[in-house]
Amino acid sequence: MRLKGPGRLIILILIIGIAIGGFKWWKGHNKAGGGDSSGSANSVGAPPPATVDGDQGILGRPLRVGIVTWPGYAGGLVANGGFKPNKQCIFWNGHKLLVEFMLMEDIDVRGKAFARGGPDGVDIVWSTVDFWANELPGLDKGGVKSRAIMQVDWSRGGDAIVADNSIKSIEDLKGKKIAVTLQTPSQWLLEYSLQNSSLDESDQDTIVKGLVGTNASPDARADFTAGKVDAAVVWEPDVTEALKNRPNSHILVSSKTAANLIADLMVAREDFIKEHPDVIKAFIAGWFDGTAEANLHSAKAVSALVDNGGDSVASV
Repeated sequence: MRLKGPGRLIILILIIGIAIGGFKWWKGHNKAGGGDSSGSANSVGAPPPATVDGDQGILGRPLRVGIVTWPGYAGGLVANGGFKPNKQCIFWNGHKLLVEFMLMEDIDVRGKAFARGGPDGVDIVWSTVDFWANELPGLDKGGVKSRAIMQVDWSRGGDAIVADNSIKSIEDLKGKKIAVTLQTPSQWLLEYSLQNSSLDESDQDTIVKGLVGTNASPDARADFTAGKVDAAVVWEPDVTEALKNRPNSHILVSSKTAANLIADLMVAREDFIKEHPDVIKAFIAGWFDGTAEANLHSAKAVSALVDNGGDSVASV
């Protein structure tokens, strides 16, 4: 996942393209499509589709969206009034759309659910520009054509390297055990920090090759709090939990000092986008409405984030 000069340029181009493309889509795409979306047979991972009595809205069922625990998704959760599909929310009242959010902390579960698509998997799923640049070629090769539909936020302090107090600088990571969810923003933050340190390329490569890989940010945090590793790269709320549960630990580096490094996205399958452009448009517009509401009423954002999804949590 090492991205140097050309790779960084590609990421910058992707960010600009997503921002412009998503805005144009939201503002100007003609309403078309509708009806139900077909998906492959059920398999282990995502929970069964939720049901709501009566009118099922413009999709004919709840739109299924996979996310991780992350404060940057407050806009969507506020727009939905939580995780479960319901009709007392912005998505329904403003856009006639039922939405079901599901926690997909495990990267493998997330990928399989997205490859299946809805209604048995997910229609839309979380990503980041760096993660998406790494994942997209494999999806294309596997016949899962997809694209980013919107940028949700920038990580500005929510991603961090936490370490015990013996580690004072990035250079001190040499020879240490570091837990990280591989091929995610966590690894990107770590490698970016290594590349901007005084460590030579050989030392950087040794650190990357010796990483303790995990499938989810909570797993990396658990390894750190259990004392199995000396440092971990995690995102909120795991940053706060790690510091609270491991004495003599601190934040070594965070996205607060690299504010334009990690851009959070929502991505969808191309077949779903083509069949349901009205649903995509409604989802983006509703999310923006929810973000405005969250900014005006922070208590709603906190309440939506505290609701962790209950039986909407997906696992292997």
